[in-house]
Amino acid sequence: MKHIYYIFLFTLILTSCNLDENPDPTISEIGVWQITEVRSSWGFDPVPASELEYNETYEFRSDGTFTKINSEFNQSLSGVYTVEDPEDIFEDRVKFFLTLTFNQDDLSALAEELQERNPDSSEAIFLNWMVYSNTQDTERLIMEHDGNLINAGYGVMDGPIFVYEK
Repeated sequence: MKHIYYIFLFTLILTSCNLDENPDPTISEIGVWQITEVRSSWGFDPVPASELEYNETYEFRSDGTFTKINSEFNQSLSGVYTVEDPEDIFEDRVKFFLTLTFNQDDLSALAEELQERNPDSSEAIFLNWMVYSNTQDTERLIMEHDGNLINAGYGVMDGPIFVYEK
């Protein structure tokens, strides 16, 4: 009887072990992403979200639409997005890319409103504070394997790199 007890205990221990102690989580863009820090392309220490004077989120929905909200301007922009696999040279760090295309009506309305607030500045300056890209109507985000969502739009121009988490 003692042997049966030990066999049962041994079997219980073996079946309760998790062989995947650190599985690669299924990373999805769906959901709300909150800014967590701003990194410098020059290598300076990151600035945590708690030290920023604004809040920023992305919400990605399963129908391929998104909304970006920035509290500094009390504005939201919407549009559609696509998911793209990384090229081979990025595979070890990048899970996938997201290309966001902003709704032109939203961009025009935002530009008009911000122009009214400050008539001495150009429309492009204001849009650059909401759309981090050199195209003014698209952003390309990076989903890293560690679960961070990166907007490096200005990083290529020695500007800030924005980091988001769910």
